Amino acid sequence: MSLGKNETDYIKQFKQAKMFAVGFDSNDFETDFKADNISQDTCLDDANYRQDIHNKNLRIPEPEEAPEKIFNIPSYVYPNISAFSMGELTALYGDYKMLPRCTTDSMPLLAVCFLSIGADEYLTLTSLEQNYNPSIKSDCLNEKVTQKDYLKHLASGIEAPHGYFGNLTSNSERSTDYQYTAWWGDEMMRLAMVNQNHFSKTGLAVYIGLHRSALEFAVKAKQNAQYWTLAMHYEAAALHSLTDLFAFGHNVVDRSGTSNKILDDTNMLNIQPVADLMEILHDTGIRHDGPSNGILDGLNRVTFMEGKVVPGYLDNSVTRSDQMGYLPQVIRPYLRVRSLGEKDNHDTFNLQGAWVKNYRGDLFRIYGDGKYNMEPVPGEPVDYIDDVSKSVISNAVTASIQSLINAHRYGLNAVTPGHVGAEQNFEAIAYLPYWVRYEKSHNYDGYYFQTASVIDAVLNRTGESHPANCIIPPFEGVTLENWDKDPSHYCAEYSGKPGALLNGVSLGEDYIYPQLIDGGEHH
Repeated sequence: MSLGKNETDYIKQFKQAKMFAVGFDSNDFETDFKADNISQDTCLDDANYRQDIHNKNLRIPEPEEAPEKIFNIPSYVYPNISAFSMGELTALYGDYKMLPRCTTDSMPLLAVCFLSIGADEYLTLTSLEQNYNPSIKSDCLNEKVTQKDYLKHLASGIEAPHGYFGNLTSNSERSTDYQYTAWWGDEMMRLAMVNQNHFSKTGLAVYIGLHRSALEFAVKAKQNAQYWTLAMHYEAAALHSLTDLFAFGHNVVDRSGTSNKILDDTNMLNIQPVADLMEILHDTGIRHDGPSNGILDGLNRVTFMEGKVVPGYLDNSVTRSDQMGYLPQVIRPYLRVRSLGEKDNHDTFNLQGAWVKNYRGDLFRIYGDGKYNMEPVPGEPVDYIDDVSKSVISNAVTASIQSLINAHRYGLNAVTPGHVGAEQNFEAIAYLPYWVRYEKSHNYDGYYFQTASVIDAVLNRTGESHPANCIIPPFEGVTLENWDKDPSHYCAEYSGKPGALLNGVSLGEDYIYPQLIDGGEHH
């Protein structure tokens, strides 16, 4: 592991990713986009694909946004080990790889965590004879990119080629066509269809399970520093689930029922990444009544075994087995409808946003990614993630990584959540949204999130009871209109810790009211 890169290198990487995807490297789409440039998306420019909508609008950071230092982690991308930053790994895990796959075969000299799948150094965009939707321009057939560079492009925010309707009817490539960039788009869509590990209680369970393994590896690194590689890969995967829970839609939508029904229906429960995920959930207190009936007692009690790292995480075989394999067209129509309903709810809540408090008492805004990099407009109300709210997220990430360093230095008082002393190891979840102070529809003012009881249990907060009628119901496979909501009353008072100080700013009512009044939103 190493610290590296300067401001110029950081911005350059985003520019290279956007240039590869759409043929220009600025934030000025109207001026700089040229349809005849050779790029991933101009080469696949027809009605079958939709990734260009996202890629054209990918934002290049400003120089002042570049971090002073970047923490690099050894990661295997065929045919060599390369350096990927913690941010890059966090972006890739969950969206392009469900879980880490590592080997300790070469220990004590080397621990290896795999990012690439196939044994191809170079990827091409697609091929006419093997593409299910032949559309690539003939002069683009020889365009290629190394796997390492392509994964870094994905980690910088571009999307791999995928179908306009999310590959619901077919993949762009066959499930073993690892040599094409479009395979990664297919994998992204396959994972998106069952991405319960980014939502509500299941997302929090996955964070806890992966972070707990990272803690164990950090302790083992005292005897052999190579365990830091494993610790950081598991932590990166954990942080993806953690940071997603700072989006309103990821808190109120629960994808566990639909995801498990799809996995059961497509005989995918026993493939390696899904089996590992289910073991994580089981050991974190998640229970399923059979494979397709969703969560029963999600984490109201936490049942980790002390000192346990799930054995399935460590893959000492030569054959990689970390990809999803089903074809979306075998998913039954009613499950597709459920998935689309959950996506609509996710998008609606993310756009709407809310003022929330966390367990610590911080008061801040949550939306979705689309409102993360917005700039203030003079005379307009603030309706995006402001700097104070961003600080809550970054402080959660810092707390999570710091707990690994503390575990390495001082050992673990009690790794098991819910036991005295565990709070210091799971401090990051105290920053997560806990209670809704205000949201625009006023349907859930004064409501607790589903994850509130989990946070109480893990941080050993006993005796707390949130009124059952004041917990936001999980939105599963339904439209918003299907819920019976009562906007006429303020449901429950906040029961967490007193208002906190963040970066010298008091996050009490004096922080929220002036902005709501100025924006015409106070009620």
